Amino acid sequence: RTKAGIIRIRTSVILFGVVIGPAILHRWGKKKSARVSCLFATGRAARGSRMSAILETPRLVLRPAQPSDAAFFLELMNEPAYHANIGDRGLRTLEDAAGYIAERYTASYEHLGYGLYLVETKAEAVPIGICGFVKRDVLERADLGFAFLARFCAQGSGYDSAAAVLEYGRETLGFAEVFGVTCRAHRPSLRLLEQLGFSSPRALALS
Repeated sequence: RTKAGIIRIRTSVILFGVVIGPAILHRWGKKKSARVSCLFATGRAARGSRMSAILETPRLVLRPAQPSDAAFFLELMNEPAYHANIGDRGLRTLEDAAGYIAERYTASYEHLGYGLYLVETKAEAVPIGICGFVKRDVLERADLGFAFLARFCAQGSGYDSAAAVLEYGRETLGFAEVFGVTCRAHRPSLRLLEQLGFSSPRALALS
């Protein structure tokens, strides 16, 4: 069983796994834009830097989501692709979105020490998506989660943020292996997981 609201896909999904070892990190490091050269913060931003930045890539900043990000979450979680491939979270107002962030995201940071982070552009501080780790009751390990606004897809941001998050999971959180869960019909997510080194897919029923 899964907790209500975690995922509402009524069809089976595909479960991938990846061992985050030196070979995988070397593979990420060979990609362009020096994606593995990310800055790991301690949770307190340095003077003059963005508040609460968790990590950075050359183009992106990942930080904890806050209730003040409600407008972005309201847009992201009501896009057709989000409803089709992840689920309808029932967010219809800014108040709904702010409450969801507090109940799901902030609670995860506080109780688990990790969660899904807001991804924004480094140059303009424009929020474009979310990426991080989710812990589901049905899985023994954390799994990689990500979603981006449609207008920012196919620009490499998914790979950049996910590769940095996986290295953060290994180097900072001590993860040796993580899972990836996606709808079997969502080809972009399947391709991204494969590019990141995830393998051994198997069906997993979630409701």
